[in-house]
Amino acid sequence: MLRSILIFPKLSEITTIQNIRRELDPLYPHIRPHITLVFPFESEATDEVIIQNIQTILKPFSAFNVTFENFSSDEKSYLWLPVDEGCSVIQKMHDVLYQSPLFSPFLRPEFPYTPHITVGQIHNQQAMLSTLKVLNSKQLQIHAEIDTVSIEHILDNDDSDEFFQITLFRPKK
Repeated sequence: MLRSILIFPKLSEITTIQNIRRELDPLYPHIRPHITLVFPFESEATDEVIIQNIQTILKPFSAFNVTFENFSSDEKSYLWLPVDEGCSVIQKMHDVLYQSPLFSPFLRPEFPYTPHITVGQIHNQQAMLSTLKVLNSKQLQIHAEIDTVSIEHILDNDDSDEFFQITLFRPKK
């Protein structure tokens, strides 16, 4: 069974993002807006071993905030909302997870990692550029809190079955 490790950010503009995804993202009905840390993988390791490994790796990380401002694309077919503030923390989480022997075999170095929320797929370059122009004209400033990391099973129908959440340390104010 495929699994992945991801963040479900608590978005300030969740309705806006979901409206865009409803129109443009074929995965909209299967999974809520997310930032992938470890891309879908199939492993012989049990869920318990994966949970323990991730808890150990992510123990030094505390809850943090992120911002999103402009939509972007991979210029092929994916439309996304890249992380602005907080990007380096997510990048570090991604990197340390893939340093684990449990996840390192699944690293795909041919795809440079850019922390983002995928909001759509558009297979026509002209349509992609036009959509980007419209979305970025709205000048959204989206904030989100990151205080958990989730582990999911990806079901045969592409639904996300979140089976564990790791709570990130929250410093006292």
